[in-house]
Amino acid sequence: IRTRLGDEGVEIALEPAARSPFAAECAIGQLAIPGHLAHGLTGEEPVPWEPRDSGIEFSVGGMCFRYDRLGLRQLKDGTWAG
Repeated sequence: IRTRLGDEGVEIALEPAARSPFAAECAIGQLAIPGHLAHGLTGEEPVPWEPRDSGIEFSVGGMCFRYDRLGLRQLKDGTWAG
């Protein structure tokens, strides 16, 4: 039995690379989505993203996420505008 910490997630590619919310001079080309958030994702899905206040929002596999200074989290209300 796997625990949440032992779940394997998926790596997604951001094209083009996004600006890091932690260091403006750094770019993020990939993000790891943990297993507890990656239900049904393969990592091969296209990942469109939009810049948001000090971070990005993206949609993959019908789920919406935000990545900013607070980390990666799923948007439950589907507010992503992309």
